[in-house]
Amino acid sequence: LWSKVMTFTIHFAENSWKGAALGAVLAMLFFLIAIGIYIKTGISPIVDVLIIIVLIGVVIGVTGYLTKRFFPIIQKLNPLFVAAFVSSFVVAGLIPGSFFSRPFILFEMICGAMVGYAIARGIKKMGSLILISLVLIGNFSVFYFFVFEGFDNTIAINEDLSKTTLSILTVDDPSRNGTFEVNELFYGSGNDKNRPEFGKEVDILTKSVDATPFFDQTSGISNHIRKIYWGFDSKNYPINGRVWYPIGEGTFPLVLIVHGNHNMDDYSDPGYKYLGELLASRGYIVVSVDENFLNGNWMGDFYDKEIFTRAWLLLKHLQNWREWNNTKGNIFSDKVDMDNIALIGHSRGGAAVSTAAAINKLNKYHLDANQIFDFQFSIKGIVQIAPNDPYTPQNNVPLELENVNYMLLHGGYDQDMYWTAGNRVYNRAVFTDGDYHFKTALYIYRANHGQFNTVWGRKDRTIPFAWCLNTKPIMNGEDQRQIAKLYISAFLESTLKGKNEYIPLFKDYRLAGQVLPEDYY
Repeated sequence: LWSKVMTFTIHFAENSWKGAALGAVLAMLFFLIAIGIYIKTGISPIVDVLIIIVLIGVVIGVTGYLTKRFFPIIQKLNPLFVAAFVSSFVVAGLIPGSFFSRPFILFEMICGAMVGYAIARGIKKMGSLILISLVLIGNFSVFYFFVFEGFDNTIAINEDLSKTTLSILTVDDPSRNGTFEVNELFYGSGNDKNRPEFGKEVDILTKSVDATPFFDQTSGISNHIRKIYWGFDSKNYPINGRVWYPIGEGTFPLVLIVHGNHNMDDYSDPGYKYLGELLASRGYIVVSVDENFLNGNWMGDFYDKEIFTRAWLLLKHLQNWREWNNTKGNIFSDKVDMDNIALIGHSRGGAAVSTAAAINKLNKYHLDANQIFDFQFSIKGIVQIAPNDPYTPQNNVPLELENVNYMLLHGGYDQDMYWTAGNRVYNRAVFTDGDYHFKTALYIYRANHGQFNTVWGRKDRTIPFAWCLNTKPIMNGEDQRQIAKLYISAFLESTLKGKNEYIPLFKDYRLAGQVLPEDYY
Protein backbone atom coordinates (compact mmCIF):
# COMPACT_ATOMS: atom_id res chain seq x y z
CA LEU A 1 0.00 0.00 0.00
CA TRP A 2 2.79 2.41 0.93
CA SER A 3 4.53 1.68 -2.36
CA LYS A 4 1.36 2.48 -4.29
CA VAL A 5 0.87 5.74 -2.38
CA MET A 6 4.44 6.84 -3.09
CA THR A 7 4.14 5.88 -6.75
CA PHE A 8 0.94 7.90 -7.11
CA THR A 9 2.45 10.86 -5.25
CA ILE A 10 5.52 10.93 -7.50
CA HIS A 11 3.38 10.53 -10.59
CA PHE A 12 1.06 13.32 -9.41
CA ALA A 13 3.97 15.64 -8.66
CA GLU A 14 5.61 14.99 -12.02
CA ASN A 15 2.41 15.83 -13.85
CA SER A 16 1.18 18.73 -11.74
CA TRP A 17 4.21 20.86 -10.86
CA LYS A 18 3.65 23.33 -13.70
CA GLY A 19 0.08 23.96 -12.63
CA ALA A 20 1.07 24.18 -8.96
CA ALA A 21 3.83 26.68 -9.72
CA LEU A 22 1.53 28.72 -11.94
CA GLY A 23 -1.19 28.68 -9.26
CA ALA A 24 1.22 29.92 -6.59
CA VAL A 25 2.58 32.69 -8.81
CA LEU A 26 -0.87 33.80 -10.01
CA ALA A 27 -2.14 33.89 -6.42
CA MET A 28 0.82 36.01 -5.39
CA LEU A 29 0.37 38.32 -8.39
CA PHE A 30 -3.32 38.74 -7.58
CA PHE A 31 -2.52 39.63 -4.01
CA LEU A 32 0.32 41.97 -4.99
CA ILE A 33 -1.89 43.79 -7.46
CA ALA A 34 -4.56 44.18 -4.77
CA ILE A 35 -1.98 45.52 -2.34
CA GLY A 36 -0.35 47.46 -5.17
CA ILE A 37 -3.34 49.78 -5.28
CA TYR A 38 -1.84 51.34 -2.15
CA ILE A 39 1.74 51.47 -3.46
CA LYS A 40 2.25 54.98 -4.80
CA THR A 41 5.82 56.21 -4.74
CA GLY A 42 4.95 59.57 -6.23
CA ILE A 43 7.41 59.03 -9.09
CA SER A 44 5.11 57.45 -11.69
CA PRO A 45 2.34 54.80 -11.88
CA ILE A 46 4.62 52.90 -14.30
CA VAL A 47 7.32 52.80 -11.63
CA ASP A 48 4.77 51.57 -9.08
CA VAL A 49 3.83 48.61 -11.34
CA LEU A 50 7.48 47.87 -12.13
CA ILE A 51 8.25 47.67 -8.40
CA ILE A 52 5.71 44.86 -8.04
CA ILE A 53 6.96 42.97 -11.13
CA VAL A 54 10.64 43.34 -10.26
CA LEU A 55 10.02 42.37 -6.63
CA ILE A 56 8.45 39.02 -7.41
CA GLY A 57 10.88 38.37 -10.30
CA VAL A 58 13.95 38.95 -8.14
CA VAL A 59 12.63 36.86 -5.27
CA ILE A 60 11.72 33.96 -7.57
CA GLY A 61 15.18 34.05 -9.18
CA VAL A 62 17.10 34.27 -5.91
CA THR A 63 14.97 31.62 -4.25
CA GLY A 64 15.38 29.26 -7.20
CA TYR A 65 19.16 29.67 -7.18
CA LEU A 66 19.51 29.22 -3.42
CA THR A 67 17.22 26.20 -3.45
CA LYS A 68 19.17 24.47 -6.18
CA ARG A 69 22.57 25.45 -4.76
CA PHE A 70 22.23 24.74 -1.05
CA PHE A 71 19.36 22.28 -0.54
CA PRO A 72 20.23 18.95 -2.21
CA ILE A 73 17.14 17.23 -0.82
CA ILE A 74 14.83 19.70 -2.51
CA GLN A 75 16.77 19.25 -5.76
CA LYS A 76 14.71 16.12 -6.33
CA LEU A 77 11.70 18.39 -6.86
CA ASN A 78 11.40 20.60 -9.90
CA PRO A 79 13.40 23.76 -9.11
CA LEU A 80 10.94 26.05 -10.89
CA PHE A 81 8.10 24.77 -8.72
CA VAL A 82 10.16 25.17 -5.55
CA ALA A 83 11.21 28.68 -6.56
CA ALA A 84 7.63 29.73 -7.32
CA PHE A 85 6.23 28.23 -4.12
CA VAL A 86 8.93 29.38 -1.70
CA SER A 87 9.32 32.85 -3.21
CA SER A 88 5.58 33.43 -3.06
CA PHE A 89 5.64 32.62 0.64
CA VAL A 90 8.65 34.89 1.15
CA VAL A 91 6.97 37.83 -0.60
CA ALA A 92 3.76 37.15 1.32
CA GLY A 93 5.65 37.63 4.56
CA LEU A 94 6.95 41.04 3.48
CA ILE A 95 3.58 42.65 2.78
CA PRO A 96 0.49 43.25 4.93
CA GLY A 97 -1.97 40.41 5.45
CA SER A 98 0.29 37.34 5.44
CA PHE A 99 -2.34 35.63 7.62
CA PHE A 100 -4.47 35.66 4.46
CA SER A 101 -2.01 35.62 1.57
CA ARG A 102 -0.16 32.45 2.56
CA PRO A 103 -3.27 30.23 2.89
CA PHE A 104 -4.53 31.78 -0.35
CA ILE A 105 -1.27 30.92 -2.15
CA LEU A 106 -1.39 27.37 -0.77
CA PHE A 107 -5.01 27.01 -1.91
CA GLU A 108 -4.25 28.24 -5.43
CA MET A 109 -1.13 26.05 -5.61
CA ILE A 110 -3.28 23.01 -4.85
CA CYS A 111 -5.83 24.17 -7.41
CA GLY A 112 -3.08 24.62 -9.99
CA ALA A 113 -1.69 21.17 -9.21
CA MET A 114 -5.14 19.62 -9.68
CA VAL A 115 -5.58 21.34 -13.05
CA GLY A 116 -2.07 20.38 -14.16
CA TYR A 117 -2.63 16.76 -13.19
CA ALA A 118 -6.01 16.71 -14.92
CA ILE A 119 -4.50 18.03 -18.16
CA ALA A 120 -1.64 15.51 -18.00
CA ARG A 121 -4.09 12.59 -17.54
CA GLY A 122 -6.33 13.76 -20.34
CA ILE A 123 -8.83 16.55 -20.11
CA LYS A 124 -11.76 14.43 -21.30
CA LYS A 125 -11.49 11.76 -18.60
CA MET A 126 -14.17 11.78 -15.91
CA GLY A 127 -11.65 12.09 -13.08
CA SER A 128 -10.02 15.09 -14.77
CA LEU A 129 -13.38 16.79 -15.28
CA ILE A 130 -14.20 16.26 -11.61
CA LEU A 131 -10.88 17.81 -10.54
CA ILE A 132 -11.37 20.85 -12.77
CA SER A 133 -14.96 21.24 -11.55
CA LEU A 134 -13.77 21.20 -7.93
CA VAL A 135 -11.20 23.89 -8.75
CA LEU A 136 -13.81 26.09 -10.41
CA ILE A 137 -16.28 25.67 -7.54
CA GLY A 138 -13.58 26.36 -4.96
CA ASN A 139 -12.36 29.51 -6.70
CA PHE A 140 -15.86 30.78 -7.32
CA SER A 141 -16.61 30.34 -3.60
CA VAL A 142 -13.45 32.16 -2.54
CA PHE A 143 -13.89 35.12 -4.87
CA TYR A 144 -17.60 35.35 -4.11
CA PHE A 145 -16.63 35.63 -0.44
CA PHE A 146 -14.38 38.57 -1.34
CA VAL A 147 -17.28 40.59 -2.77
CA PHE A 148 -20.09 39.26 -0.55
CA GLU A 149 -21.43 41.96 1.79
CA GLY A 150 -22.47 39.50 4.49
CA PHE A 151 -25.68 39.03 6.44
CA ASP A 152 -27.97 41.51 8.13
CA ASN A 153 -28.18 40.11 11.64
CA THR A 154 -29.14 43.40 13.30
CA ILE A 155 -31.91 43.61 15.86
CA ALA A 156 -35.12 44.82 14.26
CA ILE A 157 -36.10 48.36 15.23
CA ASN A 158 -38.80 48.42 17.89
CA GLU A 159 -41.07 51.32 17.00
CA ASP A 160 -42.24 51.66 20.60
CA LEU A 161 -38.75 52.76 21.61
CA SER A 162 -39.04 55.80 19.36
CA LYS A 163 -42.27 56.92 20.95
CA THR A 164 -42.20 59.60 23.63
CA THR A 165 -44.75 61.56 25.59
CA LEU A 166 -42.42 64.57 25.42
CA SER A 167 -42.98 67.24 22.81
CA ILE A 168 -40.84 67.03 19.69
CA LEU A 169 -38.56 70.06 19.58
CA THR A 170 -40.03 72.85 17.50
CA VAL A 171 -36.72 74.66 17.01
CA ASP A 172 -35.16 75.13 13.61
CA ASP A 173 -33.82 71.83 12.23
CA PRO A 174 -30.04 72.21 12.70
CA SER A 175 -29.31 69.76 9.88
CA ARG A 176 -30.93 72.02 7.28
CA ASN A 177 -28.95 74.60 5.35
CA GLY A 178 -29.04 78.13 6.70
CA THR A 179 -29.54 81.41 4.91
CA PHE A 180 -25.95 82.28 4.01
CA GLU A 181 -24.50 81.76 0.57
CA VAL A 182 -21.32 79.70 0.84
CA ASN A 183 -17.95 80.21 -0.82
CA GLU A 184 -14.94 77.89 -0.86
CA LEU A 185 -11.23 78.64 -0.97
CA PHE A 186 -7.91 76.96 -0.16
CA TYR A 187 -4.86 77.99 1.82
CA GLY A 188 -1.54 76.22 1.80
CA SER A 189 2.16 76.16 1.02
CA GLY A 190 1.75 76.86 -2.69
CA ASN A 191 4.25 74.17 -3.69
CA ASP A 192 2.25 70.97 -3.15
CA LYS A 193 3.36 68.59 -5.93
CA ASN A 194 0.28 66.33 -5.77
CA ARG A 195 -2.64 68.67 -5.18
CA PRO A 196 -3.00 71.85 -7.24
CA GLU A 197 -5.49 73.35 -4.78
CA PHE A 198 -2.62 73.55 -2.27
CA GLY A 199 -0.05 74.21 -4.98
CA LYS A 200 -0.19 76.61 -7.89
CA GLU A 201 -3.94 77.18 -7.54
CA VAL A 202 -3.89 78.02 -3.82
CA ASP A 203 -5.79 81.15 -2.75
CA ILE A 204 -3.85 82.10 0.40
CA LEU A 205 -0.19 81.24 0.95
CA THR A 206 0.97 79.94 4.34
CA LYS A 207 4.41 79.29 5.78
CA SER A 208 5.38 75.68 6.40
CA VAL A 209 6.41 74.69 9.94
CA ASP A 210 9.20 72.62 11.46
CA ALA A 211 7.78 69.77 13.56
CA THR A 212 11.07 67.94 14.17
CA PRO A 213 11.26 68.96 17.87
CA PHE A 214 8.13 66.86 18.42
CA PHE A 215 8.27 64.30 15.61
CA ASP A 216 11.43 63.71 13.59
CA GLN A 217 10.54 62.23 10.21
CA THR A 218 13.80 63.00 8.45
CA SER A 219 15.56 59.62 8.51
CA GLY A 220 14.82 56.01 7.62
CA ILE A 221 13.83 54.32 4.35
CA SER A 222 10.10 54.70 4.91
CA ASN A 223 10.41 58.41 5.59
CA HIS A 224 12.61 58.94 2.53
CA ILE A 225 10.01 57.21 0.38
CA ARG A 226 7.38 59.47 1.91
CA LYS A 227 9.49 62.49 1.02
CA ILE A 228 9.71 61.31 -2.59
CA TYR A 229 5.92 61.25 -2.70
CA TRP A 230 5.20 64.47 -0.80
CA GLY A 231 8.28 66.54 -1.54
CA PHE A 232 8.79 67.44 2.13
CA ASP A 233 9.32 65.94 5.56
CA SER A 234 8.82 67.06 9.16
CA LYS A 235 11.20 70.01 8.70
CA ASN A 236 8.60 71.77 6.58
CA TYR A 237 5.09 70.45 7.11
CA PRO A 238 2.56 72.55 5.18
CA ILE A 239 -0.37 74.38 6.74
CA ASN A 240 -3.04 73.35 4.22
CA GLY A 241 -6.78 73.79 4.62
CA ARG A 242 -9.95 73.87 2.53
CA VAL A 243 -12.33 76.56 3.76
CA TRP A 244 -16.09 77.00 3.47
CA TYR A 245 -17.24 80.40 4.66
CA PRO A 246 -20.47 82.44 4.63
CA ILE A 247 -20.78 85.44 2.36
CA GLY A 248 -22.17 88.32 4.39
CA GLU A 249 -21.58 90.88 7.07
CA GLY A 250 -20.50 90.06 10.60
CA THR A 251 -18.03 87.86 12.44
CA PHE A 252 -18.41 84.10 12.43
CA PRO A 253 -17.31 81.34 14.83
CA LEU A 254 -14.40 79.23 13.59
CA VAL A 255 -14.65 75.43 13.25
CA LEU A 256 -11.70 73.18 12.37
CA ILE A 257 -12.35 69.61 11.19
CA VAL A 258 -9.49 67.13 11.01
CA HIS A 259 -9.43 63.63 9.58
CA GLY A 260 -7.75 60.57 11.03
CA ASN A 261 -5.51 57.84 9.66
CA HIS A 262 -6.24 56.52 6.17
CA ASN A 263 -4.20 55.75 3.05
CA MET A 264 -2.18 58.92 2.70
CA ASP A 265 -2.66 59.12 -1.08
CA ASP A 266 -6.44 58.72 -0.81
CA TYR A 267 -6.86 62.26 0.50
CA SER A 268 -9.22 62.48 3.47
CA ASP A 269 -9.86 66.21 3.86
CA PRO A 270 -12.45 66.51 1.03
CA GLY A 271 -14.61 63.97 2.88
CA TYR A 272 -16.15 66.55 5.23
CA LYS A 273 -17.52 68.82 2.53
CA TYR A 274 -21.07 67.90 3.60
CA LEU A 275 -20.37 69.33 7.07
CA GLY A 276 -18.42 72.32 5.81
CA GLU A 277 -21.14 73.50 3.45
CA LEU A 278 -23.92 72.97 6.00
CA LEU A 279 -22.15 74.82 8.81
CA ALA A 280 -20.97 77.67 6.59
CA SER A 281 -24.55 78.22 5.42
CA ARG A 282 -25.51 78.55 9.08
CA GLY A 283 -22.89 81.19 9.83
CA TYR A 284 -19.60 79.42 10.63
CA ILE A 285 -16.19 79.58 9.01
CA VAL A 286 -15.25 75.93 8.54
CA VAL A 287 -11.84 74.46 7.72
CA SER A 288 -11.12 70.87 6.73
CA VAL A 289 -7.48 70.50 7.71
CA ASP A 290 -5.07 68.55 5.52
CA GLU A 291 -2.87 66.20 7.57
CA ASN A 292 -2.69 63.42 4.98
CA PHE A 293 1.12 63.51 5.13
CA LEU A 294 0.86 62.05 8.65
CA ASN A 295 -1.23 59.11 7.47
CA GLY A 296 -0.17 55.56 6.67
CA ASN A 297 0.87 54.10 3.34
CA TRP A 298 2.04 50.74 2.02
CA MET A 299 5.17 51.07 4.15
CA GLY A 300 3.07 51.29 7.33
CA ASP A 301 2.06 54.18 9.53
CA PHE A 302 3.36 55.96 12.61
CA TYR A 303 1.24 53.96 15.09
CA ASP A 304 -0.02 56.97 17.06
CA LYS A 305 3.45 58.42 17.66
CA GLU A 306 2.34 61.39 15.57
CA ILE A 307 -0.75 62.29 17.64
CA PHE A 308 0.92 65.21 19.42
CA THR A 309 2.06 66.57 16.05
CA ARG A 310 -1.44 66.25 14.59
CA ALA A 311 -2.69 68.32 17.53
CA TRP A 312 0.13 70.87 17.39
CA LEU A 313 -0.53 71.46 13.69
CA LEU A 314 -4.17 72.33 14.45
CA LEU A 315 -2.99 75.07 16.78
CA LYS A 316 -0.60 76.34 14.10
CA HIS A 317 -3.63 76.61 11.81
CA LEU A 318 -5.38 78.67 14.48
CA GLN A 319 -2.35 80.96 14.69
CA ASN A 320 -2.77 81.72 10.99
CA TRP A 321 -6.44 82.48 11.51
CA ARG A 322 -5.62 84.85 14.35
CA GLU A 323 -3.14 86.65 12.11
CA TRP A 324 -5.56 86.89 9.17
CA ASN A 325 -8.32 88.19 11.39
CA ASN A 326 -5.99 90.97 12.61
CA THR A 327 -4.55 91.85 9.18
CA LYS A 328 -6.23 94.69 7.34
CA GLY A 329 -6.88 93.85 3.72
CA ASN A 330 -7.04 90.10 4.30
CA ILE A 331 -10.23 88.47 3.06
CA PHE A 332 -10.91 87.32 6.66
CA SER A 333 -9.98 90.58 8.36
CA ASP A 334 -12.37 91.11 11.31
CA LYS A 335 -14.50 88.21 10.02
CA VAL A 336 -13.47 85.54 12.51
CA ASP A 337 -14.96 85.28 15.99
CA MET A 338 -11.81 84.08 17.72
CA ASP A 339 -13.69 83.95 21.03
CA ASN A 340 -15.76 81.03 19.76
CA ILE A 341 -13.75 78.15 18.33
CA ALA A 342 -14.63 74.47 18.02
CA LEU A 343 -12.50 71.49 16.97
CA ILE A 344 -13.97 68.39 15.33
CA GLY A 345 -11.85 65.27 14.90
CA HIS A 346 -12.50 61.86 13.34
CA SER A 347 -10.60 58.72 14.37
CA ARG A 348 -6.99 59.76 15.15
CA GLY A 349 -8.21 63.26 14.41
CA GLY A 350 -10.45 62.78 17.45
CA ALA A 351 -7.39 62.15 19.59
CA ALA A 352 -5.76 65.18 17.95
CA VAL A 353 -8.52 67.62 18.90
CA SER A 354 -8.63 66.57 22.55
CA THR A 355 -4.83 66.75 22.69
CA ALA A 356 -4.91 70.18 21.02
CA ALA A 357 -7.33 71.44 23.66
CA ALA A 358 -4.81 70.42 26.33
CA ILE A 359 -1.72 71.78 24.52
CA ASN A 360 -3.58 75.03 23.95
CA LYS A 361 -3.25 75.89 27.64
CA LEU A 362 0.51 75.25 27.85
CA ASN A 363 3.17 77.93 27.46
CA LYS A 364 5.92 75.48 26.50
CA TYR A 365 6.46 71.91 25.33
CA HIS A 366 6.36 69.54 28.28
CA LEU A 367 9.38 67.54 27.01
CA ASP A 368 11.53 70.50 25.96
CA ALA A 369 11.10 73.86 27.69
CA ASN A 370 13.00 75.56 24.87
CA GLN A 371 9.95 75.07 22.68
CA ILE A 372 7.75 78.04 23.60
CA PHE A 373 4.02 77.95 22.87
CA ASP A 374 1.86 80.98 22.26
CA PHE A 375 -1.62 79.59 21.73
CA GLN A 376 -4.25 80.25 24.42
CA PHE A 377 -7.16 80.14 21.98
CA SER A 378 -10.77 80.28 23.10
CA ILE A 379 -11.73 76.69 22.28
CA LYS A 380 -15.32 76.32 23.46
CA GLY A 381 -16.21 72.90 22.06
CA ILE A 382 -14.69 69.55 21.12
CA VAL A 383 -16.41 66.94 18.94
CA GLN A 384 -14.87 63.48 18.67
CA ILE A 385 -16.12 61.09 15.99
CA ALA A 386 -15.07 57.50 16.70
CA PRO A 387 -11.76 58.59 18.25
CA ASN A 388 -8.88 56.62 19.62
CA ASP A 389 -7.24 57.71 22.86
CA PRO A 390 -3.55 56.80 22.80
CA TYR A 391 -1.74 59.95 23.84
CA THR A 392 -0.49 60.48 27.39
CA PRO A 393 2.10 63.20 28.11
CA GLN A 394 3.26 61.15 31.09
CA ASN A 395 3.15 57.38 31.45
CA ASN A 396 -0.31 56.26 32.56
CA VAL A 397 -1.44 59.87 33.10
CA PRO A 398 -4.09 60.53 30.44
CA LEU A 399 -5.11 63.99 29.30
CA GLU A 400 -8.13 65.66 30.86
CA LEU A 401 -10.49 68.02 29.10
CA GLU A 402 -11.17 70.93 31.44
CA ASN A 403 -13.95 73.49 31.00
CA VAL A 404 -14.55 72.56 27.35
CA ASN A 405 -17.91 71.39 26.04
CA TYR A 406 -17.63 67.87 24.67
CA MET A 407 -19.54 65.57 22.33
CA LEU A 408 -18.80 62.00 21.24
CA LEU A 409 -20.32 60.15 18.26
CA HIS A 410 -19.58 56.43 17.85
CA GLY A 411 -21.07 53.61 15.77
CA GLY A 412 -21.90 50.08 16.84
CA TYR A 413 -20.57 48.65 13.56
CA ASP A 414 -17.23 50.44 13.72
CA GLN A 415 -14.60 47.90 12.65
CA ASP A 416 -11.65 50.23 13.07
CA MET A 417 -12.30 51.65 16.53
CA TYR A 418 -14.40 48.66 17.55
CA TRP A 419 -14.38 49.75 21.18
CA THR A 420 -15.58 53.14 22.36
CA ALA A 421 -12.35 54.84 23.41
CA GLY A 422 -14.17 58.17 23.52
CA ASN A 423 -15.97 57.05 26.67
CA ARG A 424 -12.68 57.47 28.51
CA VAL A 425 -12.37 61.06 27.27
CA TYR A 426 -15.99 61.67 28.24
CA ASN A 427 -15.38 60.36 31.76
CA ARG A 428 -12.27 62.52 32.17
CA ALA A 429 -13.93 65.76 31.02
CA VAL A 430 -14.34 68.05 34.04
CA PHE A 431 -15.90 71.47 34.62
CA THR A 432 -14.34 73.55 37.37
CA ASP A 433 -14.81 77.23 36.53
CA GLY A 434 -18.44 77.64 37.59
CA ASP A 435 -19.65 78.45 34.06
CA TYR A 436 -22.22 76.35 32.24
CA HIS A 437 -20.69 73.50 30.23
CA PHE A 438 -21.96 70.11 29.17
CA LYS A 439 -20.72 66.82 27.80
CA THR A 440 -22.71 64.30 25.80
CA ALA A 441 -22.22 61.04 23.92
CA LEU A 442 -24.33 59.39 21.22
CA TYR A 443 -24.13 55.69 20.37
CA ILE A 444 -25.42 54.86 16.86
CA TYR A 445 -26.19 51.16 16.49
CA ARG A 446 -25.69 50.61 12.72
CA ALA A 447 -23.06 53.28 12.01
CA ASN A 448 -19.58 52.26 10.94
CA HIS A 449 -16.28 54.11 11.19
CA GLY A 450 -15.76 55.39 7.68
CA GLN A 451 -19.06 56.79 6.44
CA PHE A 452 -18.69 59.95 8.52
CA ASN A 453 -16.16 60.79 5.79
CA THR A 454 -17.40 60.50 2.19
CA VAL A 455 -13.94 59.37 1.01
CA TRP A 456 -13.58 56.49 3.46
CA GLY A 457 -16.83 54.64 2.81
CA ARG A 458 -18.23 51.34 4.09
CA LYS A 459 -15.01 49.35 4.43
CA ASP A 460 -13.32 50.18 7.72
CA ARG A 461 -10.21 48.12 6.94
CA THR A 462 -7.82 47.82 4.02
CA ILE A 463 -7.35 44.80 1.79
CA PRO A 464 -7.26 41.89 2.65
CA PHE A 465 -9.04 42.61 5.95
CA ALA A 466 -11.80 44.46 4.08
CA TRP A 467 -12.75 41.24 2.28
CA CYS A 468 -13.68 39.69 5.62
CA LEU A 469 -16.01 42.43 6.89
CA ASN A 470 -19.75 41.97 7.27
CA THR A 471 -21.00 45.27 5.81
CA LYS A 472 -24.58 44.28 5.05
CA PRO A 473 -26.07 45.56 8.36
CA ILE A 474 -24.45 49.02 8.14
CA MET A 475 -26.81 51.93 7.56
CA ASN A 476 -26.42 53.81 4.30
CA GLY A 477 -23.92 56.65 4.21
CA GLU A 478 -26.44 59.45 3.75
CA ASP A 479 -28.30 58.44 6.92
CA GLN A 480 -25.07 58.23 8.89
CA ARG A 481 -23.99 61.66 7.75
CA GLN A 482 -27.46 63.05 8.47
CA ILE A 483 -26.96 62.04 12.11
CA ALA A 484 -23.58 63.78 12.16
CA LYS A 485 -25.05 66.92 10.58
CA LEU A 486 -27.93 67.04 13.05
CA TYR A 487 -25.92 66.56 16.23
CA ILE A 488 -22.77 68.45 15.28
CA SER A 489 -24.77 71.45 14.09
CA ALA A 490 -26.94 71.41 17.22
CA PHE A 491 -23.83 71.12 19.40
CA LEU A 492 -22.20 74.13 17.74
CA GLU A 493 -25.40 76.18 17.90
CA SER A 494 -25.50 75.49 21.65
CA THR A 495 -21.82 75.98 22.49
CA LEU A 496 -20.68 78.71 20.08
CA LYS A 497 -23.90 80.66 19.64
CA GLY A 498 -25.54 80.12 23.02
CA LYS A 499 -28.75 78.60 21.65
CA ASN A 500 -29.70 76.54 24.68
CA GLU A 501 -32.98 75.43 23.09
CA TYR A 502 -31.02 72.65 21.36
CA ILE A 503 -29.65 71.17 24.58
CA PRO A 504 -32.63 68.81 25.17
CA LEU A 505 -31.52 66.91 22.03
CA PHE A 506 -28.46 65.78 23.96
CA LYS A 507 -30.61 64.38 26.77
CA ASP A 508 -33.17 62.44 24.67
CA TYR A 509 -32.60 61.65 21.00
CA ARG A 510 -36.33 61.05 20.49
CA LEU A 511 -36.93 64.79 20.65
CA ALA A 512 -35.45 65.04 17.15
CA GLY A 513 -38.49 63.23 15.76
CA GLN A 514 -38.37 62.18 12.10
CA VAL A 515 -35.25 64.25 11.41
CA LEU A 516 -33.16 61.45 12.93
CA PRO A 517 -32.87 58.26 10.80
CA GLU A 518 -34.50 55.20 12.34
CA ASP A 519 -32.04 53.22 14.43
CA TYR A 520 -31.13 52.35 18.01
CA TYR A 521 -29.42 55.21 19.87
